[in-house]
Amino acid sequence: MKIMVSELSLLMTASDFWRNTSKDNVYYSTVTKGKLSFSESSENSYASIKTCEDLSLVEDEDVDNPVFYVEWPSGKHALIVPESWRSIAPLEGRPYNPRSWDCYKLAQDYYKANYNFSPPPMTAELQELKNGWSATSFNGNEELDNNWEMTVNPQKGDAIFFGVGKYSFENKNPNHCGIYLGDSKFLHHYSGRISCIEDLEDWSHWILNYVRSKHV
Repeated sequence: MKIMVSELSLLMTASDFWRNTSKDNVYYSTVTKGKLSFSESSENSYASIKTCEDLSLVEDEDVDNPVFYVEWPSGKHALIVPESWRSIAPLEGRPYNPRSWDCYKLAQDYYKANYNFSPPPMTAELQELKNGWSATSFNGNEELDNNWEMTVNPQKGDAIFFGVGKYSFENKNPNHCGIYLGDSKFLHHYSGRISCIEDLEDWSHWILNYVRSKHV
């Protein structure tokens, strides 16, 4: 299963190494707080980084673990993940792919796996979210009114709305969400990163509110 790569610094670093050593060398990536880093060692690796002669020949390859491929020397690139992820992707470790794997899709999959219900698909565009999903009020939003309630004391399984960035936070317009796991930890999938569990304290300055599903 092919995923387009948005953060290219990792592959640019690998390319520098290939030019100075051998294009046949295999390198690796690690993940820290959802961010990918280059590594020459396979220890604690998230994905291997390899070259190929023709990217089209590996796009349908079924791998056991994620692999970054760079067509050499053209520079075409892609991330190949296990085909099984198409139907059941892990909650931690999935790459960012808007609408397919993003913060809202992660929340849907979390609730489906742990509570056997799933919030409806997100159909609104970003501007509609800014206009309609205000964190200050649920009035007029049938989905929120009927299925969710705000809380000030988060418990495991509660959703968290964030307004990341000065504009979104000050105007209380959520542009990111996560799931509280207890013990000050939360699960989320931020744009351009790998889904992961982090300390909520590191993101507390962007929190707008907590909401609890009536299905939990």
